[in-house]
Amino acid sequence: MPLLTQAAYAKHRGVSRQAVFQAVRDGRIPVSRGADGAVMIDPSVADHAWEVNTAHEKRRNTADLRPGESASTSGMEVPEPDVDGEGSDLTYANARAKNEWYKAEKARLEFEEKLGSLVAAEDVKEEWTQVATNVRTKVLGIPSKCRQRIADLSAEQYLAIEEIVRESLEDLSAEGDA
Repeated sequence: MPLLTQAAYAKHRGVSRQAVFQAVRDGRIPVSRGADGAVMIDPSVADHAWEVNTAHEKRRNTADLRPGESASTSGMEVPEPDVDGEGSDLTYANARAKNEWYKAEKARLEFEEKLGSLVAAEDVKEEWTQVATNVRTKVLGIPSKCRQRIADLSAEQYLAIEEIVRESLEDLSAEGDA
């Protein structure tokens, strides 16, 4: 394979030019000098040296990832959040990963809330309580409306309708509690 400049090698690796310049400066990848004195890199040798000499857990962002590689496939594992805080293997990297996960989750929830696809559970509960109260009130008014519209409705029939309505509401209430 032909020798590459530092910029061309950065493109080959899918990393920033600064990452390659720093690796050359730190001696993590071998280089040679061209006839004009330019720093040249043999990609086959440098790729192996890069993998062996680079601390992948120090990657700061996805700009350091190779094409087709994601943070989840590059060894940057996001641990399940330790809710009770009793993680025995809590390292700085794990703590930072958890912190970043929570920040991302918070940002996602705020975004969904702004879009209107996420609403507070308390608001939903309050709205449904109001709807249920309105339905209950209207259903309890059925016997009175029957009395107004049916002229020959006896008191016995009225009480039977009222009893059926109340039983139905009590059944619905009991199903809601279960």
